[in-house]
Amino acid sequence: MPWLFLFAAAIAFFFISQSPAAGAVAAPRQAPSHESLLKKEMPRIIPVLEEKMADRRLVEKSKEKLHGMGDREIRLISALCERIPLDDSSVGGDIAFFLVSALIVLS
Repeated sequence: MPWLFLFAAAIAFFFISQSPAAGAVAAPRQAPSHESLLKKEMPRIIPVLEEKMADRRLVEKSKEKLHGMGDREIRLISALCERIPLDDSSVGGDIAFFLVSALIVLS
């Protein structure tokens, strides 16, 4: 009989100690759509491509490939383009542009 009392006390403690937030489900965070991400990131990417690539056809082909890329790759290319100086050549900028070029070509 004492075990029944302990069992009932444990169940009562379990239900009383539950917080209201324990059963709540967090609302999923809305990721930006692919088009809105492109609109946001393209102004950072295109000037770099136009400055560094001499051939206009390559820039247009790169734009087409960017539209087919995933969100993660677009964010990565945008972050790399921010590190490339437009008016000056540096080793870090050259490496970043090489990585951008490789990501676009291999996509």
